[in-house]
Amino acid sequence: MNRLIIIGNGFDLAHGMPTRYSDFVKWYLTTLFTNLVKGEVNDEGIYAFQNPHSRSSPNQGAESLIRALDKTPMNENQMKGLFTILNNQFVEFPSSNTEPFFIEFKLPFLKEICFLYVEKNWVDIENLFYKKLLALSSIDEKNENRNIAVDLLNKGMDYLKDKLEEYLATLPITSMNFDILEIFKEDFNPTPTMTRKPDSALILNFNYTNTIHNYLQNLSGYSFRNIFIHGEIKNKYNPLIFGFGDEMDDHYKVLEKTNYNGFLDNMKSFGYFKTKNYQEITGFINSDEPFEVFIMGHSCGLSDRVMLNMIFEHHNCRSIKIFYYDDGKNNNYKTLTQEISRHFNKKNDMRLKIVPFEDSIPLPQLK
Repeated sequence: MNRLIIIGNGFDLAHGMPTRYSDFVKWYLTTLFTNLVKGEVNDEGIYAFQNPHSRSSPNQGAESLIRALDKTPMNENQMKGLFTILNNQFVEFPSSNTEPFFIEFKLPFLKEICFLYVEKNWVDIENLFYKKLLALSSIDEKNENRNIAVDLLNKGMDYLKDKLEEYLATLPITSMNFDILEIFKEDFNPTPTMTRKPDSALILNFNYTNTIHNYLQNLSGYSFRNIFIHGEIKNKYNPLIFGFGDEMDDHYKVLEKTNYNGFLDNMKSFGYFKTKNYQEITGFINSDEPFEVFIMGHSCGLSDRVMLNMIFEHHNCRSIKIFYYDDGKNNNYKTLTQEISRHFNKKNDMRLKIVPFEDSIPLPQLK
């Protein structure tokens, strides 16, 4: 019997890592306002400069905006109030405008996702990107503006990915949680009277961070492999993959039939071709040994549907154990089972494989 451990962003959060989408946006905007005090900011995604007519100094303006960003959570209306300065038509601002900066987003997708400051998760951003692609696919291919809009949307996603990598590179590796280490070492229990350790274990790591590093060092006596399936920070041989991965969606063929490759540029499958990681996973699950699945901190959203369907419905998959999040009042076990169900075509198979709640435990959180 083998073990496949699926790790997602909730694993980093369990270690106190600020890796939520809201954490990233706070860093991005705080960095922007800080750099604006020093002068003009002009890159692929944004153009901004100090307002010479402002009644407040750039320093005062930046400090007030940064303080506002720290007051989380904010709802969407509060965010829009904060971002009154983020107006693409800044050239039309009257000279009496009191805002300390003028800011123009060159990439509409970047502007939109900045407003989704707290309410959304990473999987929601990937789903939003996909919905926008589908909307553009309905435009007549003879309309030359369609492909231009697709390219601009892809540039927004690429810019987001580059900035995310820049942000994650600033985060230190956190301490190991020994309760989680014991889960990695957990014996199999195929029958009440027989226990044994797994023959082989594969960590399918959807994170870009290296939080798993300390665990691997303490599992040297075990047969553990770790695959960064979506890439690693600052590794040109395993670049970051960020986009959408549900080729089973009914609308996906619409994108393929557009006859414009830009619609497929940020589909995850084409990122998998850059390494042998996907082949390693299929080799593991296709071996002669059956395997069980542990889920630690992965949302099991539709943006990874093709890969998760391949794993969950595989004839070698014997069980799926969820290490859910519990804040002491509520837990997300039921939500995760609902998300997992979307990856199953054979619902009876799903009911037999998911480990019941009474036999599951929360993912330990670093105190």
